[in-house]
Amino acid sequence: MLYNELMPDLLGNLLTDKKDDTKNVTFFRSILGIFVVFLFLGLLAGYFISRSYYKPNNLNQADSKDLNNVSFSSYEGIVTYVDPQLYPEDKIKFALMDSSGNEIILLRAKDQKLEVSEGHLVQVSGKKQKLFSTKGEYLLVESLVVKNATN
Repeated sequence: MLYNELMPDLLGNLLTDKKDDTKNVTFFRSILGIFVVFLFLGLLAGYFISRSYYKPNNLNQADSKDLNNVSFSSYEGIVTYVDPQLYPEDKIKFALMDSSGNEIILLRAKDQKLEVSEGHLVQVSGKKQKLFSTKGEYLLVESLVVKNATN
């Protein structure tokens, strides 16, 4: 009995009045229609925005010439620590040595790959660059492969 008395008050006579029922259905349909329209517009906008991420970048001829002139050099040897005070402007801390202890080339990297591979036989590749302080070159290491007895 308590349920029958409280229910119309809680729902605002939704289930009892026929006139109010048609108003509520119309209101519900309009809200649903607005939701569907905005959902469609959102999906359509997402589709066109995502297509812009997959467009290939077209390089002009000047950029493609620069890419062709970049030469990558590759060396093999043992990474050895070098006193950074010898090359203070260049921030060189490592060199690549052969098995006899002769220096092959100075090394520099943007990350910690040289510190990790110190004392190991490696194959390094990257771009050669000129030293500021002296006449010479160093290799800006982009890839490093640690060699072992099997390879």
